[in-house]
Amino acid sequence: MSVNYEAVSQREELFKKGCDIFNQDPKKGLQFLIDNNLVHQEAEDVAQFFIPIKIYHKEVMNVYFDQLDFNKMDFLAAFRKFLAGCHLPREATKIDRLMEKFAARYCECNSNLGIFASDDAAYVLAYSVIMLTTDLHSKDIYS
Repeated sequence: MSVNYEAVSQREELFKKGCDIFNQDPKKGLQFLIDNNLVHQEAEDVAQFFIPIKIYHKEVMNVYFDQLDFNKMDFLAAFRKFLAGCHLPREATKIDRLMEKFAARYCECNSNLGIFASDDAAYVLAYSVIMLTTDLHSKDIYS
């Protein structure tokens, strides 16, 4: 079976262009991928196209954060280290997941210190700090 390397290369270039468009405007990018027969228009096909990407990104995130060493660090120093390595999204649910990941990792690294009764207590503190900081640095919309 012979492989047409030129066709494969062209398809890869179209895919890269589609990804670039998608990163700027998801609707236009998806339409570009559909128009170029890189993704079928049916909802199931579109979902199957994105599921491996989301799974991969989640796995990379988990591996990255699991490599952070918070051993013998106070909470605030560890939290700053954590935040220095990521860009917080704007969506509260995504921030929530990141704070859960931080809390679990912090407690895992410092389980012998007994600072928090559970991962949940560390999570509540981390999430509260983020919300209070956001509120502090937001424009006062009530004045």
